[in-house]
Amino acid sequence: MKGLSNLVTLILIIGVVVASSIIFYLWETGFQSKISRQATASKGTILKIEGISLENGTLHVFVRNLGEAKAIVDRVYLVDPVDGEVVLELVPAGSPVVIGGEELREIIAISPMPVSGKYVVKIGSQEGVEVITGTSYYLELKAFGIRINEVEANPPGSDRGYEWIELYNPTPNPIDLAGYEIWDKNPGRKLCTIGVNCVSPSTVIPPNGYLVVGGWSGFLNNRCNSKDGVVLKNSAGEIVDETPLFCDEWNTAESYQRIPDGVGEWSFSLSTEGFSNRIIKLYINEYEANPPGNDLNSEWVEIYNPNDFPVDISYLRLYDANDHYRRIDFNSIVPPHGFFVFEIPGRILTNSGDKAILKSPRANGPVYDETPFLVDRENDNNTWQRSIDGGSEWVFKAATKGSSNG
Repeated sequence: MKGLSNLVTLILIIGVVVASSIIFYLWETGFQSKISRQATASKGTILKIEGISLENGTLHVFVRNLGEAKAIVDRVYLVDPVDGEVVLELVPAGSPVVIGGEELREIIAISPMPVSGKYVVKIGSQEGVEVITGTSYYLELKAFGIRINEVEANPPGSDRGYEWIELYNPTPNPIDLAGYEIWDKNPGRKLCTIGVNCVSPSTVIPPNGYLVVGGWSGFLNNRCNSKDGVVLKNSAGEIVDETPLFCDEWNTAESYQRIPDGVGEWSFSLSTEGFSNRIIKLYINEYEANPPGNDLNSEWVEIYNPNDFPVDISYLRLYDANDHYRRIDFNSIVPPHGFFVFEIPGRILTNSGDKAILKSPRANGPVYDETPFLVDRENDNNTWQRSIDGGSEWVFKAATKGSSNG
C-alpha cells in the first residue's frame, strides 16, 4: 500500500509540473504576445501619402492617418528621386495641419518659386511618426509671393480707422514691404503706403507669417450695390495681389478671408486676424429655456470658446428652430477657454421642444454651432448642458451658468 501511495504522489507531482508548464507556455506565447502586439501597435502613428493633385499651380497632397492617435504635419518636401536630396521645403497652408486618427486629409502647399520636374513628395511630422511615401510625380507649380489673405471692411462699431487687411507670406524668407501700397478697387484710390502712413507692427512680414495693415482714413465700400476690393502694389506700382469685388454689409466681427491661407476660396467667417485662416469653432455649451419663474427676459444660453484666443461674436444671431432670432450685443467677447452667457431679450425658446443655433446674419453664412432638439418642461434651475465642455453628450442637471460643466 505504501508503494502505491508513493506512486500516486509521484503521478500527482508530475501532473502539477506539466500543468504549470502548459500554463506558463500559454501565458508566454498568448497573453505576453498580445501585450507585445498592443505595445507595437501603439508605439507610433503611420501616415500614408495616398496621392497628389495639382490645382492652379498649387500642390494638394492626400494623407491618411493609419493609426488612432492624431498626427501633425508641418512640412512638405520635394525630393530628388535619384539622389534622395531635398530640393524644396514647403509649409502647408494652415500649418500645422492636424490629422485625426484614421482620417484622410488634404494638405495644400504653395511654392515660392516655379517648379517643373519629377519629384518624390514627402511630409514632415512629429518625432516617432512613420511616413509611407508614394511614387515620384511630375510637378508643375507656380511661384506665389505675398498674398492678401483677409479683409475686414466693416468691423463692429465705427469703421473709420478700424478697417484692416492681413497679408500672408508663403515663402521661407522674411520680406520687407516698405513702400508697398494698399489700394481699393472702387473708385480706385490709394489707401496708404506701408512704412509711411499705414498702421502695422512692422514693415517686415516673417517667413510663412502674417502682417496686419490698417489705419487709412478713408473707407472701403461695403454696400452690395457698390462692391469694392483691395489691391496690393509693390513700390514700383506693379500689382502683387488683389481680391475679387465683394460687399460686407453686416457689422459683425466676420472678415472676408481665404481658407486655407493664400490659396483657398474667399468667404466670410469669424476673423482670424494675424493668424492662420480657418472656420473658428465655438460651442453652445448650456441651454436654459425654462428658468424658475417667468421666462420673459430670463432665458439664456452659454457659449464656450475652446480656442487659445478670444473670439468676438458681436452682432451674430441666436436662432430657434422656427427661425426666430435675437442679435448678440456689440463688444461680446468669448475669452480663450472661457464662457460667455447670452441673456436672451424677451423669449424665443419653446419649453415643449426647441433648439438654439448660433450663426451669421448673412444669407448662407456660417453656422458656428447648434444644439439638438431639447425639451425643458421643468420650471426649475436645471438646464440642458454638454456633459463636458464642448462634448457631444447632453445631460439635464443643475445649471453651471458661466462656468465649466465639469
